[in-house]
Amino acid sequence: MDTNFYPYLYAKSNVPEMLHAYCLNLLSTSTDPITREKAKRLLGYRKLLMDRDFFNGRIQDVFFDLYQTINAKFPLLTYELSGRIKGLVSTLNKVEETEENVLKDLKREFLQSKGLSAQELGEETICEEDPEFKEFVANYKFDENPFNRIRDFFAFRIIIEDEGKGDLIDELYQVTNLMIEFFNSKTFEVVKSHSLNQTGPLKAKADILYVPEKSGIKEEYKHLVKDYVAHPKEYGYQSVHFVVYDPVNERFFEVQTRTRSMNIISETLANHDSYKEKRYGERLQKVGEELDMSKIHVKGFRYFKYTDPITHEEKEYISDKAGITEAISIKLEFEHFLV
Repeated sequence: MDTNFYPYLYAKSNVPEMLHAYCLNLLSTSTDPITREKAKRLLGYRKLLMDRDFFNGRIQDVFFDLYQTINAKFPLLTYELSGRIKGLVSTLNKVEETEENVLKDLKREFLQSKGLSAQELGEETICEEDPEFKEFVANYKFDENPFNRIRDFFAFRIIIEDEGKGDLIDELYQVTNLMIEFFNSKTFEVVKSHSLNQTGPLKAKADILYVPEKSGIKEEYKHLVKDYVAHPKEYGYQSVHFVVYDPVNERFFEVQTRTRSMNIISETLANHDSYKEKRYGERLQKVGEELDMSKIHVKGFRYFKYTDPITHEEKEYISDKAGITEAISIKLEFEHFLV
């Protein structure tokens, strides 16, 4: 998390106030186009948190309609359907990571503008304080906000109850296909997916980990989906993701489909030993070491260290909701369990 954000954690009492003050400061003090686009995207996140009409009206209606549609098509399926907002810490980490990737993209473009390739002159040799590169960045015009790559500030998730033996994966794919058709039949649009990331040879070993021989996503929908079920991440993370655009509110949200077995792995093996720790572990440790917790008065914001009971490693944890509940009340959760 950007250390420049820390003073706002100390001075404000809830997430929208923090984001408002922080983003206004960025916009008023910086001419850097990357910083300004970052601030605009964070203001979009703040607007989402404040949009009670979106959550209490439109989303509640479509959520209930989706629940009824799944029940009608799969009356014997047991599952949990929920909606959730990304927490402050995860959001800021993801924005910071995106900022780093945007900078890498600009370095490559800068090299190309000089007739050089990344192979001829490695990106790492370009100092961000180099006057020529700084001028290149300062005058850069983005076709669209590069931080719009972040499209999962809000997400639906369906978790299907399984027996942990690879059963119900066919149903998982059928439910995913149904949901894509559902959103496209409403005033929404399922948009083209970004490419899969961090897939590769599996390093995880778990009795409940099962990889199907092929994807069950309909051929006409495959360009819309990230299928981490057929192509799991290296530590076993499995889920099917797709992104929905709401033209009424000009807002994206993500939909995730997984089985309970996949969710268990995502919260244990895949969560602690791979994806999030690899991406955010150093950031979380730095935040924990630098923050003065005695100055923070935001409900839900917690930081503590613990020892992993399996690996016995010392780890850090920061509450990911950090006062989100103070911003907006969102009740989106159904459990369809048959008696």
